[in-house]
Amino acid sequence: MLRARLLLPVLTLALPASSLAIAQQTPSHTKPSAAIPARNIEIHFDPASTQIHFKVGNMLRDVRGTFQFKGGALAVDPDSTLAQGELLVDATTGRTGNAARDKELQEEVLESKHYPSIFFHVEHLRGQLPKANGSSDVIAEGMLNIHGADHPLQIKVHLIRVGNALSATTHFTVPYVEWGMKNPRGSFFHLSKTVAVDVSAKGTTRTVATINGAQSNDSDEEGPG
Repeated sequence: MLRARLLLPVLTLALPASSLAIAQQTPSHTKPSAAIPARNIEIHFDPASTQIHFKVGNMLRDVRGTFQFKGGALAVDPDSTLAQGELLVDATTGRTGNAARDKELQEEVLESKHYPSIFFHVEHLRGQLPKANGSSDVIAEGMLNIHGADHPLQIKVHLIRVGNALSATTHFTVPYVEWGMKNPRGSFFHLSKTVAVDVSAKGTTRTVATINGAQSNDSDEEGPG
């Protein structure tokens, strides 16, 4: 479910207008930070090819579900840890396959009527992006905005690159109760206070001469490193 919350600077996100319409007011920290040097790598993730799964432990049987990824883009400086970008998840799409449980998830836990979007804002990428036809592991650092609040998050991401195509997989834990969300009862009786999240994302990369639009793209694809 996103150097790759995954790496960006002064890049305007390639999110569809419909995605932005569902988002609550973007926090000030999502505004572009200091410019990153030229010849950065842009990564655009495809919502149709990205899956987000979650699991909450239960005494009897784990509760499993999915969210829909709305879109996102990153700009990475391959010569430093700097990155900037956002990955956007539609909180209202959380589903577990049980109507009563989903109603409780949306109304009692996420309160998605008031907080319809989840943002992962990337600030640093520790490690190297893979060369063409290679793979690597990186640490993405940034802020996860959920339920209307920002929380520091550090996740390990496995990247595989084939030409200009990039896939990313990650697993991390969200301590939702510690972060101020309700631990539900009733149909959710004896649920764990943490949520395990698995994301499998696919996108494309390209090299750009600048990230502020002052110059045209060097190329549509990043050539072999």
